[in-house]
Amino acid sequence: MKFQHLEEKQVSYISHFKNTLYLSYHLIRSGMAVFIHGLYPDIFVNTASNTINNLYLEINSINKKLD
Repeated sequence: MKFQHLEEKQVSYISHFKNTLYLSYHLIRSGMAVFIHGLYPDIFVNTASNTINNLYLEINSINKKLD
């Protein structure tokens, strides 16, 4: 089975899958921190925004390598 997205980015299925697992893990972890922050506002104050900023930089870095 061919995937147009993978062909456009010239990346293997396994490499793409590893990247998506990594991102999913961090997004889920950040989402749980936001939920807990909603219950207890004094904890995980910057966790979500820091995670989003870091993932943004990492995704841009990955995309630059693929372009």
